[in-house]
Amino acid sequence: MTGESDVSERDGPVSSPVLPTVSIILPVLNEEAQLERCLRAVAEQSYPSIIEVVVADGGSTDGTDQWYPSSQRCVSSTTRGGSALPA
Repeated sequence: MTGESDVSERDGPVSSPVLPTVSIILPVLNEEAQLERCLRAVAEQSYPSIIEVVVADGGSTDGTDQWYPSSQRCVSSTTRGGSALPA
């Protein structure tokens, strides 16, 4: 060794770390009263790598679904008529 750094040119310059992408998954059931506030709070986050918000609606009957179609960052995953888990 010549006393030089072990960092070679192939390592490239040191830069700020790349933030991991994040999916936010909201399991909901009859959350009409809270979902709008929750979605607004998610939209106001400063984390730059939120790539999607998934609203997993378990079959709400209270109008919960009126809040997620209007948001372009939400994907509806509705399971109506029972649990997706085996009995």
